[in-house]
Amino acid sequence: MPRFEYTTSCVESTGPAINGMTAAAREVSFRTFAARCNWRPWAKSVGYSIGAEPGLKLKDDFLPAYFKSTYQGKPCYYVVWSAIECIFTARRNEK
Repeated sequence: MPRFEYTTSCVESTGPAINGMTAAAREVSFRTFAARCNWRPWAKSVGYSIGAEPGLKLKDDFLPAYFKSTYQGKPCYYVVWSAIECIFTARRNEK
C-alpha cells in the first residue's frame, strides 16, 4: 500500500521549505512515484483520467517530472506539474 499522501504544494508552502526540498532532490521514474504515493486522488483533482476513464492519464503525460527528497525534515516525493511542486509526505509514524 502506498505510504506517501498528498500534503501540500509550493503555492501553500514557503520559499525556504521548497528551496531546501528541491536542492536535495533526485529524479525518480513515474513507476517509483506511483508505487510509493497515493497519487490517484490528486491526479483526478487536477484533471487526469483514472482507470478505464477516457482522457489523459498521468503516466502518459510527458510533461510532469517526479522526485524524491525531504520536505521540512520528512521524507517526500513530489511531482513538478504545471510548474508547481505537488508534495507527498510519509503518513504519520512512517518514514
